[in-house]
Amino acid sequence: MRQIFWGMLFLFLDFNLTVKSSLIGLIPDFVGCIFLIRGLDLLRGESIRFVQARPWALAAAVYTGFTWLLDLLRLNLTGIFSLLLGLGNLALSIYLSWLIVQGILQTEQSRGCFLGGQMLRQAWLAAIIAAALSYPMAFVPVLNWLCALAGLGCAIWFLMALYRSWKLYEQNGDQIHISL
Repeated sequence: MRQIFWGMLFLFLDFNLTVKSSLIGLIPDFVGCIFLIRGLDLLRGESIRFVQARPWALAAAVYTGFTWLLDLLRLNLTGIFSLLLGLGNLALSIYLSWLIVQGILQTEQSRGCFLGGQMLRQAWLAAIIAAALSYPMAFVPVLNWLCALAGLGCAIWFLMALYRSWKLYEQNGDQIHISL
C-alpha cells in the first residue's frame, strides 16, 4: 500500500514552476501513476477493484505524461481544449481513486480488519467535491482562491487518511497475504 500512498501524493498535490511560458510540474502526475501501477500489482490479490484500477492507472500515466510534456514544451493550450484536458484528467482521477478506495474498503471487509476505510471514503468524497468545484469557480477570483484552499485542505485530509490505511494495513500484515 506504500506505492498507492506515494502515487496518490503525486496525483493530489501539484507544485508547479513557471519558467517564461513553460509550466513545469515538480511533482508530475505520471510518476504518481507509475507508483500506483506498482502498488496495484502488489495488491491485486486483495480486491478485484485493484485489478480493475490497473488499466486506468496505465491510461492515466500516458494521459498525464502527455499533458506534462505539452506544458514542458510550452505548448500551453488555452480555451476550450485546455478546459477539456483538465476535465478529462479530473474524470480519470476521480474514477481511478474511487476504484482504489473501494479496493481498500473491500480488503477491510474481506480480511475482517480495520483499515480506516470509512474515513478514507469521506476524505476522498470531500477532495473530489472540492476539485470539481474549482472548475466553475475558476472565473471568480475570490471564490477560486477559496476553492483552491479548500481543495488543498481536503487533499491533505485524504492523504492523511490514506497514510493511516497504509499503516493499519502494515500492522495487520500477519492477517493479510499479498499475492505476487
